[in-house]
Amino acid sequence: MSQYQIEFDRRVKKDLRSINSQEITKIKQAIAKLADNPRPIGCKKLKGKNNDYFRIRVGNYRIIYAIEDSKLLILIVCIGHRQEIYERF
Repeated sequence: MSQYQIEFDRRVKKDLRSINSQEITKIKQAIAKLADNPRPIGCKKLKGKNNDYFRIRVGNYRIIYAIEDSKLLILIVCIGHRQEIYERF
């Protein structure tokens, strides 16, 4: 199986500023694993108007991303705390 490339939306850098370093380490590990398997166990496809996005859980944080299978690309759209991440979508 080919590895996917991972790209980040410009707002992800801003999202990471408010997260402590221990959580960022866990988030980076989870993102790195997406390159091998973009649809891991526990990922969910978002419902509603943004139904092209998936999310994975990392503790109390959520990583929202899109998958482009034709280009073998994963675009990380945003990262945030579970209480506020869905309000932004």
